[in-house]
Amino acid sequence: MILNSKLNWQHHIFELNKKLFRGVGMIYKLKNLSEASMLKSIYFSLFQSHATYGLVAWGSSHKCLEKVFLSQKKAIRAILGLNFTDSTSASFKSLRILKIFDLYKVQCASLMWDYDHGSLPDAFLGFFTKISDIHSHNTRSAVSNKLAKNVNVRTAHGKKSFKITGVDIFNEINNLPFYKSSCTRQTFLKHYKNFLIDQY
Repeated sequence: MILNSKLNWQHHIFELNKKLFRGVGMIYKLKNLSEASMLKSIYFSLFQSHATYGLVAWGSSHKCLEKVFLSQKKAIRAILGLNFTDSTSASFKSLRILKIFDLYKVQCASLMWDYDHGSLPDAFLGFFTKISDIHSHNTRSAVSNKLAKNVNVRTAHGKKSFKITGVDIFNEINNLPFYKSSCTRQTFLKHYKNFLIDQY
């Protein structure tokens, strides 16, 4: 990952998109020689593997996600042989490929699963507080094991930090029926990915 003095991920996204463009170019070169299933495999190895590296760190920037999403839509059009102006809305669902915004949510949800199951690295232990630890009232949020959001965060950067987005995502996935029934993180993430794609 590339950091600059302003910590705005501008240089990182610039270099990342160069890698993503190469992946898209490879898909276009092979689209007449391979079936969509093969092109999809190439997408995962040459595009999504790069797009998701360190995503939890830089994905809190909506502008960064938007720039990568434009590249992602080009990749989807390449896989299916769509025209440049064709919509990709239904294509993500038909290919069972997550949009970059939801890939960010999946990575955050994976970390929050680790937090809830006591396997998150010690460096994150002070990031989150359960509502039940703040007061003893049997409110709906406390009983449902939800986390408390830090309402004292004022800066735009702070509101997008993992301390805040992690709380939002955990309180969202904690309501999903398959969260508590999943015995492993892999099982949960499989259900969660399918859940997100089905919303498209």
